[in-house]
Amino acid sequence: EECLSKMNLYSEETRHEFKCTLSRLNQWECSDYLGFGTPIPWDTEVVVESLSDSSLYMAFYTVSHFFNEGDMHRGRKSLLRPQQMNDQVWEYL
Repeated sequence: EECLSKMNLYSEETRHEFKCTLSRLNQWECSDYLGFGTPIPWDTEVVVESLSDSSLYMAFYTVSHFFNEGDMHRGRKSLLRPQQMNDQVWEYL
């Protein structure tokens, strides 16, 4: 919410929608011990809840084309390597 207050947005309606979404996310856990979802690599007993999983994919889609620029058959290299995607980059996105 602190970051949102510093953002330049197109309209107050946009700011309001962001506030509503942040409020909902603060009350909703993204992981669980039961049900469908993607296992967390460092704790296989915990899964990312399936709807949250879909949200995480959308974050990845913003950069996936940079990884897919590479083509092993044509000799082109990707613009990004997975090792470059640290926490600071994801926080920025």
